[in-house]
Amino acid sequence: MKKNIILWVEVSAVVMLMFPWLAVTFVKGNAGMTVCFLLFFAVNPLYSALIGAFAGKDIRRLWSLPVVSALLFLIGTWIFFDRGKTAFILYAAVYLALGIAAMLISMLIRKKRRSERRLNMDITGIAKSHQAGIQKPGKASSGKEWKLSDSLREKIAGYAREDAEQGIYMGNKFLALRKSEVAKVASDRAALMGKVSQEMADMKTIREADRRWLCLLFGELYEAEFQSEGTGSAIHVYDGNGDEILTYTAGVGCEGGDAGTRGFEGCLL
Repeated sequence: MKKNIILWVEVSAVVMLMFPWLAVTFVKGNAGMTVCFLLFFAVNPLYSALIGAFAGKDIRRLWSLPVVSALLFLIGTWIFFDRGKTAFILYAAVYLALGIAAMLISMLIRKKRRSERRLNMDITGIAKSHQAGIQKPGKASSGKEWKLSDSLREKIAGYAREDAEQGIYMGNKFLALRKSEVAKVASDRAALMGKVSQEMADMKTIREADRRWLCLLFGELYEAEFQSEGTGSAIHVYDGNGDEILTYTAGVGCEGGDAGTRGFEGCLL
């Protein structure tokens, strides 16, 4: 992380200090004015938004990057253009506002993606858990398969002709026939949906209890999530900015912390 900060500070020095110096030293006359116009209204705003977007990955550590960039711009313009001119303060404030806005947007996007990833994980776990619950071990599924037989096709065609003569669409006879055919392959559909809803409610309660316990364990600056569904149990730990910093899986150990540690307590060292 320190290397990234140093790198971005060096790039900011090049953009905000060296570029103005090059424009003043080597470009004269109207061409110099054109270069300065491009710097003030194109290069500097784009760079401010870019460094802000990067800072949004870890605001707690990188929040100062947009501030440093704006200050370097102000120092460079006062050195190479007009010392103490207040107009440059306005430019620096605009660049700082762009950087902060990009930083906040980047942070919100990362949080949204993390929430979507958790939701997909929960949905996958519910589906696997439900499938395991409705299929007994060692017993194949009922194997009911619906097929459109010739007699059923003729019956549907007959109902369609009757409905057409009466000027209606999907009459009562057809609806009753469709309901009976659906019942043949999904006879307990209501119970199935009820079971899924109950499992989702139970899983929400369990997940909230796991989250509170893990937050007490790691402290308020971190957020932890216990994954009990899928191929195995795992603990995911996120920092205050939503970045996953540690994963512990039973039988594998830590990933991201003390890699290879077999005991969960070893990840905390």
